[in-house]
Amino acid sequence: MAIIEPCTWEGLEAVRFATDKMEAIIVTAFGPRLASFRRPDGQNFLFWSDDPELSYEVDNKETWFLRGGHRVWTTASGADENESTYVPDNQPCTISFDQDTLTVAGAHDLQTRTTRGMTLRAMDDDTLHVDNWLRNDGVQLYACGIWALSVTKPCANSYYLVPLGDGSSWDTVAIHLFRTWGEGHGPGVFVDEQFTVEDDVFRLTPQGRENKRMIDTPSGCIAMVSPERQASLIIHTEPEINGHYPPKANIAAYVAPDNLFVEMETMGALHTVKPGATTHHYQSWKLVDHCQLETGAAVLEALGTIN
Repeated sequence: MAIIEPCTWEGLEAVRFATDKMEAIIVTAFGPRLASFRRPDGQNFLFWSDDPELSYEVDNKETWFLRGGHRVWTTASGADENESTYVPDNQPCTISFDQDTLTVAGAHDLQTRTTRGMTLRAMDDDTLHVDNWLRNDGVQLYACGIWALSVTKPCANSYYLVPLGDGSSWDTVAIHLFRTWGEGHGPGVFVDEQFTVEDDVFRLTPQGRENKRMIDTPSGCIAMVSPERQASLIIHTEPEINGHYPPKANIAAYVAPDNLFVEMETMGALHTVKPGATTHHYQSWKLVDHCQLETGAAVLEALGTIN
């Protein structure tokens, strides 16, 4: 049984969700943002900052702030990042819970007439189930995919792995390279030795240059290996067979300038959401005590069976 209790985190109203082997804290003063995920006596895997410069001006009235942690974004048909992605989440959240499940809903957005939120439950003592969701509160149809981003704090020797391939006789992978995007983002070249492809795994070794990659992989899995924390974080989502993914990828990784943070991203397929309905993107977050994860097969073996 999980412990669910109100708390204060970094001076903010929050809720603590914990088992004997893991602790998650969701900030409810705004968001929702899953701000901390760790072993009860370990370091937080997630990045957090109140720097107002880490922001995006949506219009003359409101600003979206990065802050960090884990957040729920949306994609649109034919585009992953778009203006509606940056719906501000600066208002207080609402909370509901029972013995095993915690749900935190953000404020209703008047522009899109939607509400975003996340629901947590423990799959076992060291595995967290995260339901990232969006509800259509309007009277018109709403179309989107759920984009779940986890902003991690890399240490000196941290690296990230994405298992590749399905072992079939037609075994392929699609990887999207970026030279530039947005306004002034990107390295200006396609070649970047931060990213390498090995036999059954895509590897990111952060070296401080802003860049990103998007990957279409049947594993639906991305891992952060952190020797300093003596643990690894594996995030998994079950890909939707024949689902339409706007950027034709279900996993992404982004390196911020100077290794400030690295985003582990999973993406859901597009869905049309009827009035009153909710679309979901499910993840499993597993903490693994430090072991030498070097291959895709090792990551999947450490992940185990997802129920």
